Amino acid sequence: MLVGYIDKSGKQIIPFKFKDGREFADGLAPATLDARRWGYIDTSGVFKIEPVFQRAFTFNSGRALVYIDTRKDLKPTAKDADMMLQSAMRARDHVQLNESRAVCQSIISLAPDSEAAIRAQRFLKTSLPDHDISEEVHALYMNGMMKAQMRDFAAAEKLYDKSLSQDPKFFFWRMELKPILIWSKRNTKKLKRR
Repeated sequence: MLVGYIDKSGKQIIPFKFKDGREFADGLAPATLDARRWGYIDTSGVFKIEPVFQRAFTFNSGRALVYIDTRKDLKPTAKDADMMLQSAMRARDHVQLNESRAVCQSIISLAPDSEAAIRAQRFLKTSLPDHDISEEVHALYMNGMMKAQMRDFAAAEKLYDKSLSQDPKFFFWRMELKPILIWSKRNTKKLKRR
């Protein structure tokens, strides 16, 4: 599976050449060609920040959290824990679930007695899957959410069932997709009655 970008009409604006990619913020989007090194592309699909990072998150107010090879001796400090937690929450909002888990775990090991570590532990327990999910289950989740938003509930339900058959522990589906399907079906029925 390759990632590209489309506009609101569905027209391809950036070719499907990336192994993975994220949403645009501040005119840039994290993207990777090999699923190992991340950089930032502009709206034409050109790398404006070269792919040298192990992980990269979307920009927020001109800043982005990135991970580099730890052998280069550049590591976050306990002072960075609050900013890292904000980045973990933003990553979760952008459905970068494994990345969000990794950041929370880093906070806990970096500053175990801090308020940020306590909040990171709570966030891990209540807002994220309890384990890393496979790319395939993640793709099913994203496609299911897209189908539900497009009101294609039958397709979303099939994707939901398939993801649970592949990863029965993936509680995130149960916590999020099912209520969306139920809510959407109810609202669609209400609209049809009018």
